[in-house]
Amino acid sequence: MHDREKWIERVEPRNARTPAAREGVTGAMPVAKVCAGAGHTACLLSSAAGETPASVSLYTWGQGEDGQLGHHDSEDISVPREVSDLADVELEKVTCGAHHTIAVAVAPQSEVYAWGWGDFGRLGTGDPGDRHAPTPIEALRGIPIENVACGDSHCLVVARDGTLFSFGRNQNGQLGLGDTEDRLKPCVVPFFKDAGLRVRRAAGGAEHSAVTDERGAMFTFGWGRYGNLGHGHARDLHVPTLVESLKDQHITDPICGWRHSAALTDGGRLWTFGWSKYGQLGHGDCVDHWTPKLLPEFAGGPITAASGGWRHMCALAGSTGTLYAWGWNHFGQLGIGSKEDANAPREVVVGTKRMVKSVACGWRHTVAVAGDDDEVYTWGRCVNGQLGHGDTAQRETPAKVKALDLLRQGIAPVENAGDDAAKKRPRTEQDDMRVPSQTGKKPHADADFAAVPDS
Repeated sequence: MHDREKWIERVEPRNARTPAAREGVTGAMPVAKVCAGAGHTACLLSSAAGETPASVSLYTWGQGEDGQLGHHDSEDISVPREVSDLADVELEKVTCGAHHTIAVAVAPQSEVYAWGWGDFGRLGTGDPGDRHAPTPIEALRGIPIENVACGDSHCLVVARDGTLFSFGRNQNGQLGLGDTEDRLKPCVVPFFKDAGLRVRRAAGGAEHSAVTDERGAMFTFGWGRYGNLGHGHARDLHVPTLVESLKDQHITDPICGWRHSAALTDGGRLWTFGWSKYGQLGHGDCVDHWTPKLLPEFAGGPITAASGGWRHMCALAGSTGTLYAWGWNHFGQLGIGSKEDANAPREVVVGTKRMVKSVACGWRHTVAVAGDDDEVYTWGRCVNGQLGHGDTAQRETPAKVKALDLLRQGIAPVENAGDDAAKKRPRTEQDDMRVPSQTGKKPHADADFAAVPDS
């Protein structure tokens, strides 16, 4: 059999329809939105703007241990598979936490779905149970959603009216509610309501959070022991606190990595602060910064988007489509063709120097959308198949997820049952940096890095 025929077949996907096969869509060129968790990846694939009716498909792949792929099981898969429960739901947003996933349906339905590891209440369903398939968050039903951000084990949801909701783990005050009690359901963060402020965007790190309001002010809260809150000290904060050193800047996007943070201005400048053992702040050294420090201007032009990973960062100069990466590179997650760390931004060449449109950092892998056809590229760690190439081999340079191109053509990738990525791996093989849970709750290999700050 021809190599290509080993992993594709011209049939409908096992549990879903392909975008090209959706009723009313005839050859529309899809656009893609991507996100990444600790060991899984999600892609929202839709037809081009203006197509009627709209065609939207959500695909997930990689680690499925806790149900974060939404396929009613806990198996890893190494090629994209549609989340069949949402096949007939018109989705507009998808966000990955470390081991869970959240998707948002468009208004007027305005439904928010969550699935995956549920400990600490991070799914917002009212209990700490796992969900292996998309489950509506009842407390958010009917509320138009502007933005969703997932930390490792907490979530922030921004409503279109500027209200901020938070839920999940709160041992360091990352929910912004003035205490350290976990929340099983979404709660309104009263600080902004009381101050008459409308939140615009949010970001979540390991145990810290950052938000911006409509004026361009930035607030941070939660775990702060590496200066990642940007206030010049290393204390935790349980309520949103204005980052004073940025008050003269107009911040559009807050960005959170695991123990580091960034602020993107409306002028395309990027400030970084927090932990920098691996150079993830990008200042040419490995020195922590407890207040925001401005990165030099990028050769590719103003920065239009940025993303924080476990110990690395990426930034995109949208006018030229130039992608930059820096920080930890043990698994090739910077995409620069080596495994050497970089303490200053390095240009990442995607495909045949395609123009990059968006980027998302997972814990140890990276995903980008590039080219006129919105092709999806992945690189970095792949022990759970999170790169989507039908295997578990890590990549040190961006590689196109060919399975998504096939799905656009109505060709379903065959998940090879004999592939290592389709087998359950013992946890000892999966996680090379384990820190035992000290919470007394559900044990999980990746659960509690808070107890070991420099893990």
